[in-house]
Amino acid sequence: MIALFAFVRFEATFLVGATVLVVVYQLLTGHINTRGLLDDKLTGRQFSPERIQLLAITVGGALFYLIKVIGDPTHFPQLPRELVLAMGGSNALYLGGKAFSLFSRTRPAPEAETQNKGG
Repeated sequence: MIALFAFVRFEATFLVGATVLVVVYQLLTGHINTRGLLDDKLTGRQFSPERIQLLAITVGGALFYLIKVIGDPTHFPQLPRELVLAMGGSNALYLGGKAFSLFSRTRPAPEAETQNKGG
């Protein structure tokens, strides 16, 4: 039975490691396009602060959880309330920034649209 657990652990480690290697290889060779990943698509800004903070909180939370799993691999650890609140707040901030930039764009006045159509 111990041999079975060791085999399953080896296979799981191999699967995760191989997946990481393939993704890193694809990123380095350009098969996974990351150009414009942090750009704001609505306003055309070079960097979107909302995307940067969402990425930072997500990666930080994932690393924190991974460290807890590596520390005690016998069971899944309980997520701290602070991490859940940080992730929720980060997503709310991202969506709020998206909504603000979407609804705050200037739209042409109705009379300007009719002048352009009919000439």
